Amino acid sequence: MVSIATPVLLLWLACSAIPCFANEKSESKGIHVICWNLSGHCDDLKSTVEKMLDLDYVSGLLLYVDWRQFEPERGGYQWELFEIPLEAAEKRDKTISLALMVCARSPDWVMQKTETFAFRHIHPSVGDVTAPVPWNADYTDALYKTVAAVGARLDGHKGLRYVSINGPSTLFGVETNFPIASIAEHEANKVAFSLDKYERYWKESIDHFIDCFPKTPLALGLHDQISPKPRNSEQDVAVAKAIRNYAIEQERSKNGKRIVLRLLGLGSDNPKYFPGPYQGDPSILNDYLSLVWEVREHVAVAFEATRVFRNSNAGDRKPLSAEDFGRVLQNGISYSPDWIEIKQPDVWSVKEARVFEPYANPLRDAYRHLLLSP
Repeated sequence: MVSIATPVLLLWLACSAIPCFANEKSESKGIHVICWNLSGHCDDLKSTVEKMLDLDYVSGLLLYVDWRQFEPERGGYQWELFEIPLEAAEKRDKTISLALMVCARSPDWVMQKTETFAFRHIHPSVGDVTAPVPWNADYTDALYKTVAAVGARLDGHKGLRYVSINGPSTLFGVETNFPIASIAEHEANKVAFSLDKYERYWKESIDHFIDCFPKTPLALGLHDQISPKPRNSEQDVAVAKAIRNYAIEQERSKNGKRIVLRLLGLGSDNPKYFPGPYQGDPSILNDYLSLVWEVREHVAVAFEATRVFRNSNAGDRKPLSAEDFGRVLQNGISYSPDWIEIKQPDVWSVKEARVFEPYANPLRDAYRHLLLSP
């Protein structure tokens, strides 16, 4: 595997001016709401996104849209899922970000034509999963064609903050991980996983997104858990950083843009991810946090909430009080992100068409802190 040494990358970045790009607004700082598969009648979609964007502590929305929902039939793109929110955001001088959920969320027409594999995910709430082999040519050809269509239509849209890069994954393709709890030998043989292959296909996908979105900022979701068990932590971290460094360099050298780096573990019960408020002690910067911390001066940084905090829907986790939720937000802010991404039920109840009041003040306070941060 070929890795870009971090010190070399940092020296190169320090000597290179990184210009601002058109979609990087100061208004993007603050709180972004993660909306998962908002759909239904166009009028309902318009009303929902407008009400969330009208909240004074919401800077923008991140749309998680299943590929199977966006393109249920080959070439049958449901553009309204993107364009209705983009129009609403542009009118309010706010932003929309897009993350297409691929891999295990691929359309039936993709699943039927490509080789798939079955496994059990590491999270019990996910369970058994069937997904395309992520380096199968039929799968990558279909995905790259869809990405090219989105780029041709939406690249450079004034209201588009970023587009998330998809890569080879076991689940959604928006994070540099390959989590498998168990897999039958014949299924593992289909995948033929190796770190070299994983890194190579992430870089191939990065190149494709950079070509398709020369104007719009791109985002890369990072994680340090890559190899299926048994896992070599040191090698996993090295591969994650190689993918990260490649994305930073290619985005800068080809399009003159800063990439957005995302960590998807804010509020995790596992102290390995966000162990506590950062107090300037470098020993607290674990492998996971170092994925963004050591390059933070040269990228935009977003932390995404790991769960819905108002629900007790995962194991023995309990709903968080407003006070505890506020502490989660402040913990994230202590690591200097540009913005924090919070799942929609903690901000807005679609069913009840109203704000979730207990968390409104903590979110408003976090929004102010983020806007005042350098």
